[in-house]
Amino acid sequence: MSHAQPRGPRLPAWTATLTWKAALFIAVMCCALAALLGALVHVSVTNQTVGQARERALDRLEDVTEAYEAGDRLGPGAGVDPARRAPPGGEGAVGGGGGPHGGPPLTRPR
Repeated sequence: MSHAQPRGPRLPAWTATLTWKAALFIAVMCCALAALLGALVHVSVTNQTVGQARERALDRLEDVTEAYEAGDRLGPGAGVDPARRAPPGGEGAVGGGGGPHGGPPLTRPR
């Protein structure tokens, strides 16, 4: 006669397979949502930081340009380099770029 080995105490009903699948699904969805929100916040903060830096740089450029045009001297380490300036008449923008080196135009975003 073969006798079955005792299997130990019976597990509670909440350990059924569907319960574990549902718990795993909820945990994975929470992790995915947290990752998505983290990425969205990261992109938003990065865009805000870049926008603030661009705004400060353009403000400084405008101030320095006005001072230079009014006859003030350039600060230490600053200079005008005609060899690196964009060609007159927008010839640098022929390839689709609008900036001085073929990049996007240097304008303030609105």
